[in-house]
Amino acid sequence: MTKYNVHIFRELRLYYPGIEAESHEAAAEAASKLTLDEAQDIHECDGSDFGALVDVPGDDLFIYTRAIDFEPGRMLDAAASLLEALDYLLEQTVDQDLKHGITLTEGEAEARAKALAAIAKARAA
Repeated sequence: MTKYNVHIFRELRLYYPGIEAESHEAAAEAASKLTLDEAQDIHECDGSDFGALVDVPGDDLFIYTRAIDFEPGRMLDAAASLLEALDYLLEQTVDQDLKHGITLTEGEAEARAKALAAIAKARAA
């Protein structure tokens, strides 16, 4: 059986008290630039495992090193592509409606507005 060195990329909660900033967003941005050593407290908080880097001991050129994406990591990567695809589809639908002079029914307009609101909400998240 082969031995491997495994580096897991896991979600953690890091606590940085007393960050001075102009806004919540600026405080978050400032804290994100701090090191792990600067955190007052670290909690694993049953965080998600996003991926792993697996290598073989003695493989100094990292020829056999593999990056493994776990499901939460794949979902993070997929989210941006899905939002882009939804934006494109909605844009194409609106363009075609305008091009062909199609008037939406009240229900269709409401459905489109809900879709646009869902995309905006997903982008904000």
